[in-house]
Amino acid sequence: MSYVADHRSKEWIIKHFRDPQSTSPGSIMPKFPLDETQLTELTAYMLSLKKAV
Repeated sequence: MSYVADHRSKEWIIKHFRDPQSTSPGSIMPKFPLDETQLTELTAYMLSLKKAV
């Protein structure tokens, strides 16, 4: 998961959670019915996994 945080923007992560096919055609990841608060919190968590430099 740290790969995603290191290589993708906040906007990309949110878009991917909303509709994985839009960012990764062929992805088997399902769409998640998340509200804006959940998307924001999940994205913040993903970004917190960035590798320390």
